[in-house]
Amino acid sequence: MLIDSGNEVAVKFHDLYEPLILLIEKGGTIRRQHGEIITGGYAFPLATAEYMSKQEPIDISDAGLRAWANQ
Repeated sequence: MLIDSGNEVAVKFHDLYEPLILLIEKGGTIRRQHGEIITGGYAFPLATAEYMSKQEPIDISDAGLRAWANQ
């Protein structure tokens, strides 16, 4: 509803959960352990959002996931 009404914040973050949905659809798992979210061989610290905001995005496209699986 917010996106349809043109809300700027909603439009900016319209696909906020898409990476998680894609991960689950592709058979990936997500778990929380010792203050981190662990998924696909990556650990994301929950307490350091500033640090994580400076990291390069992870490619979760089909090609990116195939490349990661072949490492």
